[in-house]
Amino acid sequence: MKNIKNNFIIYVLSIPILILFCFFKSAFSFEDALNSEKNIPLYNSSVYNKECEALGFDGSIKSLNIFSAVNIALCKNPETKAVFFEIKKNAADYGIAKSNYLPSASIRMYHNKSKTEPFHIENENTGVELSYEWLLFDFGKRKANNDKAYFLLLYSAYRHNRAIENIIYSTIETYCNLFSSKKEIEAAISSEKAYKTAYEIAEEKYKLGIARKSDLLQAKTDYAKSSLIRLKAENASADHLGRLLKLLNIKQGTEIDIEKPEIINGLLVSDKKVEDIIEKALKNRADIKSYEALKKSYKFATKGAKSAGFPSISLYGGAGIENSAGQSENIRNNNIGIKASFPLFTGFYNTYSYKKAKYAEKAVELEKEETENNAAYEAWTAYNNLKTAEKSYQVSKIMRESALENKNLTLGMYKAGQSGILEVLKAIASYADAEKEAAVSEYNRIIAQALLLKSIGELDFCIK
Repeated sequence: MKNIKNNFIIYVLSIPILILFCFFKSAFSFEDALNSEKNIPLYNSSVYNKECEALGFDGSIKSLNIFSAVNIALCKNPETKAVFFEIKKNAADYGIAKSNYLPSASIRMYHNKSKTEPFHIENENTGVELSYEWLLFDFGKRKANNDKAYFLLLYSAYRHNRAIENIIYSTIETYCNLFSSKKEIEAAISSEKAYKTAYEIAEEKYKLGIARKSDLLQAKTDYAKSSLIRLKAENASADHLGRLLKLLNIKQGTEIDIEKPEIINGLLVSDKKVEDIIEKALKNRADIKSYEALKKSYKFATKGAKSAGFPSISLYGGAGIENSAGQSENIRNNNIGIKASFPLFTGFYNTYSYKKAKYAEKAVELEKEETENNAAYEAWTAYNNLKTAEKSYQVSKIMRESALENKNLTLGMYKAGQSGILEVLKAIASYADAEKEAAVSEYNRIIAQALLLKSIGELDFCIK
């Protein structure tokens, strides 16, 4: 009897160990046993490992350049993280769809005691049962669900890529606006000082009776306007700083020095046709690709709903061993077979599932068409905005050179006694404004260039 029990224990333990080793080894060894996350078309995959680890996020950030700001935003901004984890979720759904191609196995172990009254009959049973099932054929339902899950994964990956481009552009735009606002403050302070001095001189002359009251009032108005311009520039700079800190997910109020924005790598429009730009946008943009993937997922959902009404064929089997008290031998049960299942009536579930997927496919087709129209319009607008920004930059440089020449000429005339101090101060203020416009135009050109790259789906590559 002891030998029987020992054999029983060995037999019971060997079956689950063998099954678990054969079928679930990879599941326990790897996080992604079915490679559901392999070859996902993600932008900036390196951003989520070594680059993020190399950046300090403990509040010790004291200075930034435009590229480090972009990397911090990609690492820390909740928007990109949220969409990234949506990809992980859809990858898990894809893994679930893949798992339907594998057999399923389960094991049941039991030990029970029973007593029958009034005959005082006691029974004690110990046993183990192993069962398995493997779907062999289902008229394409598994494949449809597998392909549906794959294209939903692609959909979320392309949405993630577009979110990355939006974050990159927003960071570049805000960074440049913040830097240009600092230049505006510098110019506003310089102009305010000049207009204040002009007002004080006009006031002194008016008291001496050698200036008209209208000149005094004009000087006072110019001084007040310059103060208002300075206040607005300071407020705008604070807003830009707050937005940049929000994008970088850094505590509001943190003081950060930023370096002058560098020219990003990318195309200029001087040697490009707008038709080529639009064609590239329709071909490259991740939001268009996302709708293409979503449409395909609904197409396969339609096939899956249709095939759900067909039969399925499975291989099944099992093995069991049981020992009852008082028996000298173990009882063994083994079975294997093939079964066919055919859904007779599902309460019209399959019918409405098919209609739902079909209508969703049509709706996504229209959304894709609208996205293509928007993409073409955005590319057209960005192309012309960049052309304007480039011309504005060239004109602003001419204005700055002219204002500088006028300031130097006025200073020379003043030294020669041919001009008054008011004219000198106004020339200085005009030069400060022209210098500000040249700086702002330079940074607006960077923003316009980033917007064009975003409109054609290539902004990510400009920071690599």
